[in-house]
Amino acid sequence: MFTADAYYKQTDNDLRETALANHNGFDKIKSTETSLVNYGLELQVGGRPLSSQSDWNLYCNFTLAFNKDVITKLPNDLRQIIASDYTYVNKLGSNTFGNYLYVYKVYATDEDVRSILLPVNVCG
Repeated sequence: MFTADAYYKQTDNDLRETALANHNGFDKIKSTETSLVNYGLELQVGGRPLSSQSDWNLYCNFTLAFNKDVITKLPNDLRQIIASDYTYVNKLGSNTFGNYLYVYKVYATDEDVRSILLPVNVCG
């Protein structure tokens, strides 16, 4: 048995919460201004390795799937929305749960840090 499925699904008016500034009467609002596109390909191969006269009934399956989602519209025509707890970012054209990557630089001594933070006198 061989099965192949390809799909493309566009979701408009997806309900989501948007954080508001802290000087408003409430902290978030729900809107339906987000759109997403989901697409992918799924392949499945299966068969019976034993004969039909066997005492054992065995069926084996192998499935391979490629799935992708893309944000196509954000509220208020924004290009990106950063979650209030900084755990993910929604960016136009990327997947729905893009993560932040923090880059840390480690210095060997306190003097190395001071040399970067203090202004350099270029006049001599």
